[in-house]
Amino acid sequence: MKAVRRGSEPAGDDWFLAIPFEAIAGFEEVAETCRSLATLPTKLDLNHFARAEQELGERRRRLLAPPDVPLMAFFERRHAGTNYLRRRVRSKATKGPANAVQEPHEWTMGSTNCHFKHPSPRIAPLRRAMDRFLGCKCPCVGDQFYPPGAFRGWHTDRFGYVGWVVFLVQVAQPGGSSFRYIDPRTGEMIVVPDRTDVAYFFRVSAQAPLFWHGVLCEDTFRWSQGFSIPQDWRSRIRLGTLPATGGA
Repeated sequence: MKAVRRGSEPAGDDWFLAIPFEAIAGFEEVAETCRSLATLPTKLDLNHFARAEQELGERRRRLLAPPDVPLMAFFERRHAGTNYLRRRVRSKATKGPANAVQEPHEWTMGSTNCHFKHPSPRIAPLRRAMDRFLGCKCPCVGDQFYPPGAFRGWHTDRFGYVGWVVFLVQVAQPGGSSFRYIDPRTGEMIVVPDRTDVAYFFRVSAQAPLFWHGVLCEDTFRWSQGFSIPQDWRSRIRLGTLPATGGA
């Protein structure tokens, strides 16, 4: 792995591109619906992750450097296998009408961040807006909330979904959190400070080169909703003026 580079944009868009909502023509409905979901939970201890230094400190610190690939690959495989078993057990234990509607519920506190289980009625309006915008079905792949101290460790998502995805990001304090990834072409670690109203488009691969990425939330609240999008997404959107490419 090579040195860390900081920047608001990556060097290219073969794997990742951050695009402000305002630069995407016709994105107003998606943007407005996304903003409406950036609400604070009422039943969670928002300081839990910030306080849990003994339990989580070392896992957070791993995000400050490129991933130890064998170690993180082991954790990702183990986590994927555990989730698979949980899904099998849950599907056998919950037998109800096929068209049953799942009731809304509060955020669930995970091991490093908070999330809504999906599909959930909470995300449905945003998913429909995404479907209309891109003219196709865009399944939800995540609805996540990061209070200060929360994070998402290095991972590739190769066991969950492959292809292009977009995550719609809102933050209370710009620069208080960051998305970080390893450029599959150069091996550089790129740190992208989060801004509000930004869409992160990136490509997940199940085979090498993998797209290692993670999230570190330091002193802000961060919300992100992810959707699987078609391979030809570039031809389905029209962009206005983009910010300059490059890093400091």
